Amino acid sequence: MKIGFVLSGGAARGIAHIGVIKALNEMGIKPDIISGTSAGAIIGAFYAGGYDSDAVLKIASSTNMFSLSDIQFLKSGLFKQSTLRSQLEKNLRLHTFEELQLPLIVTATDFIKAESYYFSEGDLIPALLASSAIPGVYLPVHYKGLTLVDGGLLNNFPIEPLIGKCDSIIGIHVNPIDKNIDNLHIRGAVDRSVHIAIGNAVHYKEKQCRVFIEPPELSKFGLFDTNKAQEIAKIGYLYTMQLKGNIEKALSSS
Repeated sequence: MKIGFVLSGGAARGIAHIGVIKALNEMGIKPDIISGTSAGAIIGAFYAGGYDSDAVLKIASSTNMFSLSDIQFLKSGLFKQSTLRSQLEKNLRLHTFEELQLPLIVTATDFIKAESYYFSEGDLIPALLASSAIPGVYLPVHYKGLTLVDGGLLNNFPIEPLIGKCDSIIGIHVNPIDKNIDNLHIRGAVDRSVHIAIGNAVHYKEKQCRVFIEPPELSKFGLFDTNKAQEIAKIGYLYTMQLKGNIEKALSSS
């Protein structure tokens, strides 16, 4: 049975993918192909490159990979992705899709044509930078004549590249919406606005997944809570382990 993983974007919340994948691996469930956006694309690249969950968590916990700190601020009001680029080059140590052990599809957004753009071959680092270039925060990535920004702008749950290529799809979505809140401060309102905007279409795609994993506790974390990496990954792990029986039953019936 060929299994595909879909890994959503979510900035710091994307660290939960590490815990979820660790739990799935302990159940004997491993992907044959991965499709990801933004943080999900980065985590997917490490996993497809042969890194195990513990190694990826160590990297995520000790770097500024999903943080706005230590990034060059420009007069335009946007940030360069110099820190992310240097961290990827230092820790991933892979330069092309062809060097990966598993097929990986990375989703970015063509900002000019207003459509999703999918990478699956060639240069890896530019694809990951493009997929993570949050509009209004980071400068767009210019690559081979294209102007590319965060894949989550149009498709934060890129299941489409896996349709027809897998027997079963496991979707991991790290942006649950908390519907029980009383007060919102400004930062919380911004985070919530982003999650509502990018998550609107996700639950229509949920039906196309054999297994859909969305840890509800992740709603309490902001986009850049990278200092809570261990906690975020643990939530992903524990929530997935709670679903073990349902996950195994769903996959056995495929």
